[in-house]
Amino acid sequence: MARKVKSGGDEMAGGAAQVQADETVGPVARAFRMVRAIADAPRPVSLTELAEAVELAPSTAHRMLQLLARIQIVGRAGERQHYAPGPELRRIAIAVARNADVSERVREHVQALVAVLNTTAVYWNYDTGARMLVAGEIQYSTHLIDFREGAFAPRPLLWGAQGRAVLAFLDEAELRAHLAVAGAASPTGRRIEDVDALQAELAEIRERGFARSQGHTIADAVGFAAPVFGGDGRVVGCIGIPMPLSRFREEDAPLLSRAVVDTAAAISAEFGASVSTHRK
Repeated sequence: MARKVKSGGDEMAGGAAQVQADETVGPVARAFRMVRAIADAPRPVSLTELAEAVELAPSTAHRMLQLLARIQIVGRAGERQHYAPGPELRRIAIAVARNADVSERVREHVQALVAVLNTTAVYWNYDTGARMLVAGEIQYSTHLIDFREGAFAPRPLLWGAQGRAVLAFLDEAELRAHLAVAGAASPTGRRIEDVDALQAELAEIRERGFARSQGHTIADAVGFAAPVFGGDGRVVGCIGIPMPLSRFREEDAPLLSRAVVDTAAAISAEFGASVSTHRK
């Protein structure tokens, strides 16, 4: 007799409350329960067990498993109809764990930067699959007028100090992929008119170790950012500080740029990068 599959310590055989919930949210909930049952099980799970877990006919459960298998969330295990986590589910699990770990490891450094400058600071992760920057850790200043969470949505690399701080340190093939969409306008309506000029700017960023922008992604804003590297020497993100133009003083630029470079170097060291990776 097939054993009941448990998930999160609860019997997955179901009950009236669970059936009612499934009727409300539909097949997405049943697919999630199926994935959760597979993820929680200490061994590959049979089709019969999974059908019982989500209260579906075996034929319906089989069709759902085939859909999940196509996107590699689940995979067949052995010759019989048993299923285990697929490579995409494992990748997602690793990414979630890694990003949570990254946030913990960089928080202290971002907090220290805010304590020194009293300006909002953000650690950005570079998502290589989406070719976007994603805010991983945000610490806010005490100013009443400042940028808040809505200003830190995922963004491409072509615009802003944070984007170009990463863009400048990508390998040639990856850089070409970004430049292929250089005709796209920035959030404030700017356009890249001269790719050669952009390449020259990126070379300057590599030389000095930080990027600076004004009005690229937020009107009337100034930004400074420096790249963060992983243990393999590849750029993995950046540390950036945006501030309203009304609060920026040009004489503060050396202090701001040095602060982001030093913070980026400290975070890179946390990730196992060589000190020599950063320009001085």
